[in-house]
Amino acid sequence: MLCPFQQVSALAVYTGQRVYVVGGCEEVAWPGRLAPEEGASFIGVEELKRRWALGRRIFLVAYDSGDAQARLPGIALHRIAEEPGRILFSNQPK
Repeated sequence: MLCPFQQVSALAVYTGQRVYVVGGCEEVAWPGRLAPEEGASFIGVEELKRRWALGRRIFLVAYDSGDAQARLPGIALHRIAEEPGRILFSNQPK
């Protein structure tokens, strides 16, 4: 998992956008995680790569750039912002 759902779930409230967790849904301990209406909240690396290439701006929160680069080989990660413990990437430059 690139960033635990608990750390990014408030992004939906602040941005008005749907938040997806890339892999690692087994690490998320909240009762509705596998509810049918929440099924699209978790996507795999291949689905992220597909969406990354579509051209619509996507943001990715990760713990560190090395982890993100290792888990997502072959995609360009543009660093947008950083704070201790989290880095915000996008598929488009600033």
